[in-house]
Amino acid sequence: MTETTPALLARLRSRDPAPRRVSVSRDVDLDAATTFRILADVRNHSRWIPLTRAVLPSAPEGPLPVGARFTMVSGPAMPDRMVVTELTELSMTLRKAGPVLLGTAGITVQPLGEHRSRAIWWEDAYLAGPLPARVTRAVVGPVLAAMMRLALARFAREVAARPPG
Repeated sequence: MTETTPALLARLRSRDPAPRRVSVSRDVDLDAATTFRILADVRNHSRWIPLTRAVLPSAPEGPLPVGARFTMVSGPAMPDRMVVTELTELSMTLRKAGPVLLGTAGITVQPLGEHRSRAIWWEDAYLAGPLPARVTRAVVGPVLAAMMRLALARFAREVAARPPG
């Protein structure tokens, strides 16, 4: 008996192994708390990620609270809806809620001394739709890694250009 397309896709999805994160890190000459406050404030991401703008709830400067929903729009109209699911002193986790990308993403900052820190940006994302996540991660992962490398490089340039003190 021949398997129907929906049944085949459901079977392939069920075989998806553990999540595969793509992760990028960058060391900067800035204390961990300040690094996290700037990086986790998604309003800043539009400066670092080309052709991207933020659609956000009104909130004070800094990371959005747990439960906050926002959208990053790339290009003319590719929305990436997200929800803040975890927030600690130096870590934030987001759930990607479609309609194009699903999965999780996060930013973590590690102190490397009083005035130095390591920023880690990771994503485990895949395309929404009929293809299995394990297939679309292979396409999405390298694109997201390039975007995160560019964003952290631009962030590091901003940090390096800050006046001392």
